[in-house]
Amino acid sequence: MDVCLMPISAYFFRPVHLAPEDALQASEDLGCKTFIPWGYGTFILGHEHVHEPLRRLAEAQRRLQPSFAIQVLKMGGSWSWDKESGPQAVK
Repeated sequence: MDVCLMPISAYFFRPVHLAPEDALQASEDLGCKTFIPWGYGTFILGHEHVHEPLRRLAEAQRRLQPSFAIQVLKMGGSWSWDKESGPQAVK
């Protein structure tokens, strides 16, 4: 897979959402080339602090050392994929 979009918040509700570590492992299992996390810092759906998902993601990245790129978008940011030139951050 070229791009994997994975939720990384509200992981208290495990059957529906993924913890950051689980999202990285799922992306590794799927053979992703680029991982984009989503669902963090927008709504209070879980019991974690609003900044905890990205902190846990950074720690999991250091510990697991995934074989793919991680692209964290800023709030309202976007990202595009061009087959010829590869990934491009738009905002």
